[in-house]
Amino acid sequence: LYLSDNRLSAGLENLEGCPNLTLLILAGNKFKSIDDLKPLGKLPKLSVLDLMNCEVTNVDGYKETMFNMLPQLKYLDNADKDGVEKDSDDEDDDDDDEEENDNEDDDDEEDEYGEDDSKTGLKALYNGTLEEGDDDEEESYEGNSEEEESDEDDDLSEGDVSAGPVEEAPKGEKRKRNADNQEENDDDPQRKN
Repeated sequence: LYLSDNRLSAGLENLEGCPNLTLLILAGNKFKSIDDLKPLGKLPKLSVLDLMNCEVTNVDGYKETMFNMLPQLKYLDNADKDGVEKDSDDEDDDDDDEEENDNEDDDDEEDEYGEDDSKTGLKALYNGTLEEGDDDEEESYEGNSEEEESDEDDDLSEGDVSAGPVEEAPKGEKRKRNADNQEENDDDPQRKN
């Protein structure tokens, strides 16, 4: 259980409900006295305890007292009773066994699905098997002319469409005609009323 750097100074009695706890990392917390650590005596399988950077480590006779209070303890602050530093391999051996079992399970899964996941992922991106812009469909999509015409028709509302056939006027002529009609309307006194 990793509880380092949590500003803990008490509450270890709550760990009594975890009798199978073998590793407890309390480094960087606020434990000041050995009395604060007495609840750890009720953890029969605790073999690794780390209290580095806690004030309690500065107490005279700290290591001897802790090893006497917890006789099952193999390592305290990364060292055994004789002060010999723990090899990282000791802890890693258990992890290696677990990883080997996990790898065997992974192999079974690969066989089950008939695929090898190592060919996909970021490697595929770097090998260029995935084309840039594939996920931006709007920019890369090219519709046919019928679709474009139907899109234009969709943009017009019913009020914009006249009942008669649509005649396209040459560019600019329509504006002139509308301007001429406007002048005629302005001159007609009957229309103003």
